[in-house]
Amino acid sequence: MVYCLQIGLMVKKYLTSKAKRPQLASLTVVILGVAALGTYILLSSHAATPAAATAEAENGTKSGTTSAIADANASGGNALRFGTVAAGTGGYTVSGNKILNASGQQVTVHGVDRPTLEWDCAGESVTGGSGGIPASDFATMRNGWNANAVRIALNQDFWLSGANRYCASYQNTVDAAVQAARANNLIVILDLHWSDQGNLANSSPGQQCMADQNSITFWQQVATKYKNNPNVWFELYNEPENISWSIWLNGGSTCGFQAVGMQQLYNAVRGTGATNLVLAGGIGYASHLDGVTPLSGTNIVYAIHPYAADSSGGNADSWSTGDWDNRFGNLAATNPVIATEFGDKQCGSTYDQGILDYFRAHQVGYTAWAWFAGGCGFPSIITDAAGDCVNSMGCVIQQDMKKYP
Repeated sequence: MVYCLQIGLMVKKYLTSKAKRPQLASLTVVILGVAALGTYILLSSHAATPAAATAEAENGTKSGTTSAIADANASGGNALRFGTVAAGTGGYTVSGNKILNASGQQVTVHGVDRPTLEWDCAGESVTGGSGGIPASDFATMRNGWNANAVRIALNQDFWLSGANRYCASYQNTVDAAVQAARANNLIVILDLHWSDQGNLANSSPGQQCMADQNSITFWQQVATKYKNNPNVWFELYNEPENISWSIWLNGGSTCGFQAVGMQQLYNAVRGTGATNLVLAGGIGYASHLDGVTPLSGTNIVYAIHPYAADSSGGNADSWSTGDWDNRFGNLAATNPVIATEFGDKQCGSTYDQGILDYFRAHQVGYTAWAWFAGGCGFPSIITDAAGDCVNSMGCVIQQDMKKYP
């Protein structure tokens, strides 16, 4: 403001001496003084950076997604970004063989599997009795590994009221994990991992050859709870095995019980009004997608579990690119495919690097088994609760994740 007044006085002197118009000169000073005062008030009102939580977007509406971003030209090295979509938020759709976010950009899943809630309703084997998956796990996945997704394994009998193994706190425990993951901008894939062969009185639910009638109830309830959260995706059944493609699709009598098919599970989800992405794993412990009959519906992704030594026979260490093509690569050319489990129980790095390169070349997403310090044979990708990578396998996966934007 002082500088503007000085300029005004200079103009007055000039006009008085040269133009001999003292009245005009005085008027000039007044005009410049008023302009300077207005400029000072305007600058003062913008001097303080608004808090991100209360900042208003320029269109006059409050932005729910303000965040600090690096800006070398800004005071303190940071500026505020208004109204942007955080990673992993917004609606997702399937278009051809691609998964698109709400902005129409392709999303490639690169994340990890987080087990324990399939066998422990409170997560106490992980947290030492405090319950649930530690929120720090999700922060480390995101910030230390650059993951954009986490797959959480579930048990339908812990969830369903009336089941022998029903756990009253389970739904809250699962939801706490979902919210902690979302707080770290992770896509959450809820995976039906263990079931009961259609018998709620079953005292030992576990991994079965296929889903059952109770699985329909499970998905109706889960989909109803999360249908308004497009960042939560549903993997209908973990690892179908020892069944035909016909039973995989439409259900039938097998393994000593009446199984339900993927189409029935999909219909149960959509019947709630949920449009969330749905994942369907193949047969042979989800190691085969060759021969699959695509489900009827929309927003469907196919899941593959290409372990180095898979249970369907053969040693995947010796698989050729042609084997990967046949099992899931060819399908990935027309439909989105995510390897929702993979790993090497021999804890070598050669297989993992090879298949990671294949995933990237064929736009196949992945979640690596597993974020759990369970040793080489599990197989685990971390060595401790801090999320330090296993050098021979987990570190290779971590390095691959960090290559993604």
